Amino acid sequence: MVSLPEELQAREAAARQRVEELQAEAAELTVRLEKDPADLSRLEITRETGVGVHSYVPTFVRMNRDSC
Repeated sequence: MVSLPEELQAREAAARQRVEELQAEAAELTVRLEKDPADLSRLEITRETGVGVHSYVPTFVRMNRDSC
């Protein structure tokens, strides 16, 4: 049979391990939270640029074709 102090020590060790794992997970999520918005911003800018270029190119091509 396990004594009360031994049981409490085992539970404390298990709780400490869970806390350390959660802290590591939180640190990883923090890094992702710092990185992902920047990725999103770049993708939004790329999409907006692509839409702008796409709407400009057919007009440019028509203008050049008509001038020939």
